[in-house]
Amino acid sequence: MSATSQAANVSTATAAGGGIVTASAKAVETVTLSGWITDNAIMIGIVCTVLSLIMSLVFNLINRMDAKRRAKEEIAMKAKFECAMKAKFEWIREGKTDEEIKDLLKRTGLE
Repeated sequence: MSATSQAANVSTATAAGGGIVTASAKAVETVTLSGWITDNAIMIGIVCTVLSLIMSLVFNLINRMDAKRRAKEEIAMKAKFECAMKAKFEWIREGKTDEEIKDLLKRTGLE
């Protein structure tokens, strides 16, 4: 699992947990909290929850874009490998030596 997908999962869990904790903090209203925080706990919780959900969406989008990029790179690498193998077999059929084949692969950028 990539770092961005883990971050997205953590953001989603944090958003859900933040809403629950905020609601319970408002219900309990401990005396150690200042009056302003206590009075605005629901609003603070909603803002934190929305921000966490936005972060979760951003991380999920980054993860999807990264997965697409990796898939494209894999396809390109496979195509390059297949092209190199076809060229190598053709050169072997033509009777080229291993050193000539390595040199040709190096020059064509298929090595």
